[in-house]
Amino acid sequence: MMKKTQLLSLLLLTVVLLTLIEGVSAHAPLSEEVDNESLDKALVLSDPLKSWVIYKELHTAGEANYYTFELEKNAHLTANLLIPVSEKDTFLPGLIIMGPGIPNNGTAPSYVQVPNGTHVMVIEGKMPAKASYEPFTPASSYFLVDVEMNVTEKGTYYLVVFDSSSGGKYSLAIGYKEEFTVSEWLLIPFNLISIHLWEGQNIVLLFAPLFLTILIGIILIVWKRRQVFKHLPAWTGILGGLLCLGSGLLTLTQMFYALSIAPDMIALVTLIFAVVPIILGYVILRTFLKNTEKITRTQRVVLVICGALGLGIWAGFIVGPVLTILTTFLPFIVILKKKMIPSEKKI
Repeated sequence: MMKKTQLLSLLLLTVVLLTLIEGVSAHAPLSEEVDNESLDKALVLSDPLKSWVIYKELHTAGEANYYTFELEKNAHLTANLLIPVSEKDTFLPGLIIMGPGIPNNGTAPSYVQVPNGTHVMVIEGKMPAKASYEPFTPASSYFLVDVEMNVTEKGTYYLVVFDSSSGGKYSLAIGYKEEFTVSEWLLIPFNLISIHLWEGQNIVLLFAPLFLTILIGIILIVWKRRQVFKHLPAWTGILGGLLCLGSGLLTLTQMFYALSIAPDMIALVTLIFAVVPIILGYVILRTFLKNTEKITRTQRVVLVICGALGLGIWAGFIVGPVLTILTTFLPFIVILKKKMIPSEKKI
């Protein structure tokens, strides 16, 4: 029987996680596959104060991407321009800010479209001495432009990413309010996969930790505990546990890869998002492997907490935590169905 101390430990772990993660900046990924290579097709940012990050690419030299938004007087404008480490030697874009409440500084290249009468601030990208580590992706990248300013007038503003020499991949982070909708938070694991693929990582190597965990886990369980798979709640719960475990190992692999390029103590935040799914996966697997037919009430509570915490910590790509939570109710569903189906009378 699972000890109640494990339940208290999970609750304590939840509180600790919320405390440690609070204060560490994160951006909501913004996926917009649009052609914003001209002023009239500028990508509209409805909430420029919210913390967003956009992953895009300039396809060739002399190309520009346009972003537009509305700001109130004295609003705080924050923008960062970054490139992945793979672009270090070939790509050095800059950022242009256009709008009524900024000082004029520099001249935009001839191919950049500028609205009539607007002020223009040109900021050339500068390659830093070393890459920076981002803990939530996790990834390493180069910060080329870092802008923080208060605009002096209300109006329409533009950000323009440009490079006169070459094309390449970049990310543009804007805003400072770290706000996430429920769907944005839950879908971040899938967005992170898209980001790693955008960086140029091999899809097979990227998913290898997850797939190998599931494959090896199933092989070992079939070999050692084949009878487990005779019970639906057990094997669905085991799959949920393996997904949580595998996602943690995937994050751990990405963390080590990023740290090999840009070592940073902030990786302790990443470690939380890697180790906790591994712990949750272990607890889930241990519970179902030891209790294939009957799960106690305390164990159900622990599994539901594991599932909820897994959703919050991006474990198991949503599927793992959802399977875990649903599995705790499967026995009740089966019993309910049996009661609803009338028994056949013998003739």
